[in-house]
Amino acid sequence: MDRLDTLALFLRIVEKGGLAAAGRDFSLSPAAVTERLAGLEAHYGARLLNRTTRSISLTDEGRVLLEGARDLVSEAKDLEARVRLGVERLSGPIRISAPFDLGRHRVARTLDRFMAAHPDVTVDLSLTDGYVDLVAQGHDLGIRFGDLKDSSLHARKLGDNRRLVCASPDYLKRHGTPEHPGDLADHNCLLMRFGENID
Repeated sequence: MDRLDTLALFLRIVEKGGLAAAGRDFSLSPAAVTERLAGLEAHYGARLLNRTTRSISLTDEGRVLLEGARDLVSEAKDLEARVRLGVERLSGPIRISAPFDLGRHRVARTLDRFMAAHPDVTVDLSLTDGYVDLVAQGHDLGIRFGDLKDSSLHARKLGDNRRLVCASPDYLKRHGTPEHPGDLADHNCLLMRFGENID
């Protein structure tokens, strides 16, 4: 197993959250995975993972390697695909995270068309309305509402998202009709929470 394969194994360990699970994907025993990880740590002269019998977590050095390794492995796979096929052709896995509603009603339909046009691409779409650490969980991209909070990530606006404020006629009769968004502070509202943000 060369250095690039070992980096790919390291990425899978972080993605799967354990050495044994990552080893199964690479047809390696837990002992072999431990040996590869130890060799990687020896090469960089730093501990990359904090390990207990129940969990693993990245060290600061491990996080730095994770970011760089993902780019290296992705570029190597892309290069290999282009050389093998002899033409520019999309292939390989893409891991995407999106909110439930947006994922079901917009993203899934778009992905159907995308995969029909690029049959060598596989997509793993994870739907959740909670906070997702895209890097630590091995996602290639995330689709979210609102502003980017983590400045280490890059964002591109895909479109506008219109929100409507609704109330029953009975509620408006009892409490009055707000004339301005600022008036909502004095009304009994149901709030939508996405991770740590309230919209």
